[in-house]
Amino acid sequence: MAKSNTVRLSVCVAIALAVALAGGGAHGGLLGVDWDTGNLYQVSTTDASLTLIGDTGPSNLGGLEFRQSDGTLFAFNVAGSGSTLYTIDPSTAAKTAVGPLGLSSVFEGGLAIAPDGTAFGTNEGDDHTCTLFAVDLNTGAATTIGVIDNGSHDINGLAWRSDGLLVGLDRVTNALLTIDPTTAATTTLAVLTDTVGGVGGFAYDGLNYYYSTACSTGSNSLYSVNINTGASSLIGSFSPTISGSDIGISGLAATPGDEPIIPEPATLSLLALGGLLALRRRRRR
Repeated sequence: MAKSNTVRLSVCVAIALAVALAGGGAHGGLLGVDWDTGNLYQVSTTDASLTLIGDTGPSNLGGLEFRQSDGTLFAFNVAGSGSTLYTIDPSTAAKTAVGPLGLSSVFEGGLAIAPDGTAFGTNEGDDHTCTLFAVDLNTGAATTIGVIDNGSHDINGLAWRSDGLLVGLDRVTNALLTIDPTTAATTTLAVLTDTVGGVGGFAYDGLNYYYSTACSTGSNSLYSVNINTGASSLIGSFSPTISGSDIGISGLAATPGDEPIIPEPATLSLLALGGLLALRRRRRR
């Protein structure tokens, strides 16, 4: 190989390596499930457009979440005392029962899974006694934690935050709430300007948090949100339009994806130095 070609190749390899390390791996996308039909969709985080994956069955799924450790997708249906935990194949939408929650009454809801695999769900009871519960992902059995305090609530989206708190999307107060997973105590994170509907979802893709909200008279849209301040921005209305009694996405989950590896400046400098040394060795040969 000519020397000039060797130099070009070495430079290209060094640049490609630096870009790969700086840019990192791909992030997972979002999945959403329709309350009325049970249709599972891929959800664009750019414009909220929907791509159909398949039909889970018309079971009024109220929570949707991946277990990050193994990529299992979980959901539970809202069926009063008959609510059941399921696993869902994210590529086909096929649903498999894990087991009944065993709670007296479950309505709307959200599902969040902590990094250690502990799962939390809402809502048991009614909006006056809206209750947080834990879910055994191996059996489906739920254990009541406590009534979510500070008045009536209807939490229809739930997310785990890195400080160990849950964040809930609440229809009654039209706000984001932080929820203590051990006591169900709440504080208001932010009152939202857009209408929080009767169903919705919450998800985190490793970089950004997103929530969906939908109802027959309110919004049917996807938002990005700062989980620490509550500041949110509209991404778009779901398209194609979903119609039905509650018109919308009742569960939102982020597919597991690799975190980007962003090297420190010193690491990038070492990369550049390594590339230059490689070039010098090539030239001497």
